[in-house]
Amino acid sequence: MGNRLDAVEGTRTRIREALQRLLLAKAYGAITMADIAGGADVSVRTVQRHFRSKDEVLAAACRHSMQWIAEALSKRPAATRVEEAVRYLVEAQFEVYSQHDAECWAGYSRTRDVPELGEAARGASEGWAAPIEGLISSWPDAWAVEAERAKRLLQAMLSYPAWRAFREFGGFTSPEAAKLVTRLLWWSLLRGHGSGGS
Repeated sequence: MGNRLDAVEGTRTRIREALQRLLLAKAYGAITMADIAGGADVSVRTVQRHFRSKDEVLAAACRHSMQWIAEALSKRPAATRVEEAVRYLVEAQFEVYSQHDAECWAGYSRTRDVPELGEAARGASEGWAAPIEGLISSWPDAWAVEAERAKRLLQAMLSYPAWRAFREFGGFTSPEAAKLVTRLLWWSLLRGHGSGGS
């Protein structure tokens, strides 16, 4: 039984990763199920057995975003100060957006039209809340604002639309945006760094 489940999950992963690779070369609207099948080295029928549509494949990719964040965070040393912890979280999140911009944009731009993508986006947001809540609870005395307000501001500033706005409208590179957002968060949230969110 375990081997069968592993094989099924392996096939689903290959299909999901095929779509991710295709998004680097083509617009989402131009990708077909046949393209995905070819990229995964399976038949179209196999793709359809696992996913009803390419939107479902994209939703599956979006659900794995928490794993991307965990991997990006694991590359950083343990924070010894709250400022480092905030910086590491911002850098990890923005690194993920930079590496997975194509699938993030495809998912984000279709969430209103495709229920599966909306559910995946909500799930990803809830998953991203875990490292934020961990940050807040690890440094309980560091915040100049109440914990819920700090959480909401962190979620807003670390969101994909915010990252995209810094990149597209602000003209910042992803590392430049990460530095700026980190400083803004220090100033607005941390005791002794600024206004304390007032």
